[in-house]
Amino acid sequence: MKIILIILALFSAVFLSKAMPPPVVCTPISASSTIVNTSCGGSVGSITITNVTGGGGTVSPPVYQYSIDNATWQLGNTFTGLMAAPYTVYIRDKNTHTCTTSISVIINDNPLSGTAIPSPVTGCFGNSNGSITVNASGGSETFQYSLTGNAGSWVNSGEFSGLTAGDYTKIQIRDLNNKTCTYTCSPVTVNQPSALSATVTKIDMTCSNNADGKITVNNPTGGGVGDTYQYSIDGINYQASNQFTGLGAATYPIYLQDITIPCANQVATRTIAMPNALGLQSISETDVTGCFGNSNGAITVNGASGGSATYQYSLTGKTGSWVSTNIFSTVSAGTYSIVIRDANHIGCTYTWPTPITVDQPAVLSATVSSTNITCYGAQDGTITISNP
Repeated sequence: MKIILIILALFSAVFLSKAMPPPVVCTPISASSTIVNTSCGGSVGSITITNVTGGGGTVSPPVYQYSIDNATWQLGNTFTGLMAAPYTVYIRDKNTHTCTTSISVIINDNPLSGTAIPSPVTGCFGNSNGSITVNASGGSETFQYSLTGNAGSWVNSGEFSGLTAGDYTKIQIRDLNNKTCTYTCSPVTVNQPSALSATVTKIDMTCSNNADGKITVNNPTGGGVGDTYQYSIDGINYQASNQFTGLGAATYPIYLQDITIPCANQVATRTIAMPNALGLQSISETDVTGCFGNSNGAITVNGASGGSATYQYSLTGKTGSWVSTNIFSTVSAGTYSIVIRDANHIGCTYTWPTPITVDQPAVLSATVSSTNITCYGAQDGTITISNP
């Protein structure tokens, strides 16, 4: 009997050694996590488990399962749609459920915040090259940005360029994963250089045939700091002098350029006018009367026109011969070249094309012959006048 029991014991040991698997060796599981916080009380947080090692079983590499309630398991290593709260994430070897570990993480409700940093418009007043940089933080750390907060105005970059000068008071940030969660930045101002301006005067041409018009640009202002200005009347050719001379009749655009920015703008338009050409309607003359050599002839200059409508007159055009009356009444016989000039622009003259001749009576003359007396005391001498 004792022998039979020994045999049965040996048989049972051999059978059990073949029927039972070997014990599982479980290498401790380790892992790390990354989180996305939520904002404004939203359910947009997430947990992602990474760098998982360890486990047991014969499957290599191991396959892991994850749970945040230790009841419902998933193969995916990310949990989304989470509110702010502490969480315990459980990890196990899919093929050896006894190989497990857990990680504690906290999802925070991070308030959004941000700052807007403006950069001014450069170059000319009215340019559209200002910019605003919006820096954001908080929430899920993924943002959209808007200068106005209006629908359709949201972009994924906080860099806004091509801006005009002005006050920007509705710059907003929103959590890309919780778009109802927004933050409005403090207002900022995009500045710009002051507008270029100047006082522009002009002097018209003095004569219709004399290009002596003049434009002067005074009191330039605007632009940048420490301005240095140049001037142009065509927007192409600039000069340091603020005066333009020798101008003919035309309309000139006046440009002011601040070379320190640089910036050039038209600040005015001026028209150089040309006066009507000087002219005369007619000249009448009255000959000398009475004796030869008298000075009672006359010349009348009729219908002067053009210029500034104030005239001076001369019979010779010589210095000292100019008078303001158009009637010359003590004229001697002779030939005269009649000249008029603009009294306000004495270099502007007009000469009547045909010389004017004032005639006079012929000089009186005759043939005179005589005979002497024949004797002393006689009265028989004669004088004879012929051919008067």
